[in-house]
Amino acid sequence: MSLSRISEVNIDLWNKQKVQFAAHPDVNIIMGVNGSGKTTFLKNLYESLVADNHGQSEDIVYLPSIDNIAMRDKRKTATALAQDLEYFIYDMKTGPSLMNVRMSMIDSSAEKQEELKAQIADFQKTVNGLFALTRKRIEIEGSKFSVITDNGSGVFHL
Repeated sequence: MSLSRISEVNIDLWNKQKVQFAAHPDVNIIMGVNGSGKTTFLKNLYESLVADNHGQSEDIVYLPSIDNIAMRDKRKTATALAQDLEYFIYDMKTGPSLMNVRMSMIDSSAEKQEELKAQIADFQKTVNGLFALTRKRIEIEGSKFSVITDNGSGVFHL
């Protein structure tokens, strides 16, 4: 089996964003915030390699990533985005959380309740803006929190 190196990468993500770079012969690091498309990028790269190899994947060498080794036993079924947002929304021990904001609405005046609802809506708008290219968005309705993938692959309720 002869190994060939990837010298250049050119991948289209979500038909909206193109990723192009010259691969370094030694080490290439892929990093970004949760939900930004790192896994999608790697899946697209894999699909491209298999397609170039006429559907045969036996010549592809798989290398583990450092974080996958560390996280292998800690994986959950929810996405990383959902896990991070769940922590922000429900963790009341380490500081202000969305749950704290909701709880403070109980004894607040109508004016204060509207102000707090606007803060929650601003948070939702900010998160949805940050993840717009990934086709993920959050919905917050009362005590129900959902991460929605607009390509139809899933809804996670927290």
